[in-house]
Amino acid sequence: MNAGRIRLKKGAFETWLKGCGITETQLSKELDIEQGNFSKMVNDVLEPSKSFMKKLRKRTGYSFDALFDFDSEAVSEDPDKDNDR
Repeated sequence: MNAGRIRLKKGAFETWLKGCGITETQLSKELDIEQGNFSKMVNDVLEPSKSFMKKLRKRTGYSFDALFDFDSEAVSEDPDKDNDR
């Protein structure tokens, strides 16, 4: 398994939000994702879940590559977290 971390491309996401005229709070409710976790995934505190990525891709119509980056240099400080995926 490749060590690393998936991250939301925040610039692309914020541009999309602004174009739609909705807030992160509104989108988290629409996608049925708890606001605190949603915010943590958007702000790179928590790695995006598969559910978050799937729902966001469907809602935006963007490809995975347009919304997310894989940072192969980023590794969790807790080695157990990397093995839970």
